[in-house]
Amino acid sequence: MKREVAPGQGMIQYTQTLEVGDFVPYFVIDNDGHKLDLQAKAGEHLLLVAMADPDTEALQTALERDAPYRQYFISKSNAGLSAGNLFHDEAVQRLLSPRGERYAAYLLSPNLKIIHIAVADSLDALLAAVPDRQQLQPIPNWLPVTVVPDVVSADLAQRLIAWFDANRGNAFSNSGGYKSRSHLHPPAELAAELDEKLCKSLLPEISKVYYADISHRETYKICCYDSSEAGTFGKHRDTIAPHLHRRYAMTLVLNDNFRSGGVRFPEYADAVLPVPKYSALIFPGSLYHQVTKVRGGRRYVLISFFFTEAEARHKADSERYRFTVRRDLRGLRLRSLMPGPGGD
Repeated sequence: MKREVAPGQGMIQYTQTLEVGDFVPYFVIDNDGHKLDLQAKAGEHLLLVAMADPDTEALQTALERDAPYRQYFISKSNAGLSAGNLFHDEAVQRLLSPRGERYAAYLLSPNLKIIHIAVADSLDALLAAVPDRQQLQPIPNWLPVTVVPDVVSADLAQRLIAWFDANRGNAFSNSGGYKSRSHLHPPAELAAELDEKLCKSLLPEISKVYYADISHRETYKICCYDSSEAGTFGKHRDTIAPHLHRRYAMTLVLNDNFRSGGVRFPEYADAVLPVPKYSALIFPGSLYHQVTKVRGGRRYVLISFFFTEAEARHKADSERYRFTVRRDLRGLRLRSLMPGPGGD
């Protein structure tokens, strides 16, 4: 390990090598506008090839070959070739070749976790050492998310949908291959009713599961994914700047009379997560996710983003987003699950 003294932090230790089972840092390479943002490549197997002194002819052949994985070649300095998946960055190349290897390959899972490492003195030998898909072990599907049932009543869900339909002409709409949906902010009386309900039916579960005291929420949105408009939302993270305050995302399902369409987390599983109507899907806003295409009917959901006092410091005008409704617990003797004044 590399050791370094940081002011006010004492002795800091830095790891030197990446091994199978480790996560690759979310590095960004920008070669005069030609960018590789690694976190945005999650959701499928990737092959990273680090090169200290690449053979130009062998590299050109490798760039043109049919590959079993999406692959990115990263050299120490400009290799003198041009390709959409060729980059140069000394720091990244050093991260992937810490012992000065001429060529190193890292096969990553859809969650950007290393599942195979190969090193070689030639590019051909390196690529030959990478296992094909048939040799890979199945990755267990698991999701670090929470589904909370019965968050709203059938009556409230139906009134939210009815209000949206009655005001559909005023909805803000996106249309296109990446994002196709319409949304409206509910009126003040419906928002107040949602606050009164969610502080009893949802926030206690968030507090317990995530050990977080929610103090703020973004403005609610009633969203409609319409099959006639190929309703969908491509892969994204909700916490990319300027939205770093979004600690948890909520998708509250209002109906189930539609076909296909739902939230998928490609870093963790291939399938859409089934969420019953009137249930809320809660997940960290940093998770890569998408809404798959609705192929029949209309999918209605209520969305918002929750955050705590800590994240509120990063949100301009955060006081207007404060959650002002609390459960009436006056006179009760409580067992707090959280330290400090944050609990009920």
